[in-house]
Amino acid sequence: MNNFGMLRYEVMDAMTTSNLEDILYFEEKSEETSGKDWDKMNRTACGVIRFYLTKDNKHYVMYETFARKIWEILERKYLTKNIET
Repeated sequence: MNNFGMLRYEVMDAMTTSNLEDILYFEEKSEETSGKDWDKMNRTACGVIRFYLTKDNKHYVMYETFARKIWEILERKYLTKNIET
C-alpha cells in the first residue's frame, strides 16, 4: 500500500468502467436509482475496492459495508496531505 496513489486511480478506473463511481461521490442514491439497485451497486463497489487491496490492508475495512466509508477510511489512512510553507 506504499503506492496508494496508483491504487486509487486503478480503483477509480474500475469503478468508472462499471458505472459505480456515484457510490463514492454521493451519500444517498439518486432519484433514478431504486433502493435495490443502489444496494447492489454498493456491494459491488465494496468488492471492487477490496479486490485491489493487499491482504495486509483488507483488515482495516473488512467489516465495513459501505463503499464510500471504505474509501474514506483508506484515504484517511494512506493519503498524505501536502503542507506547503
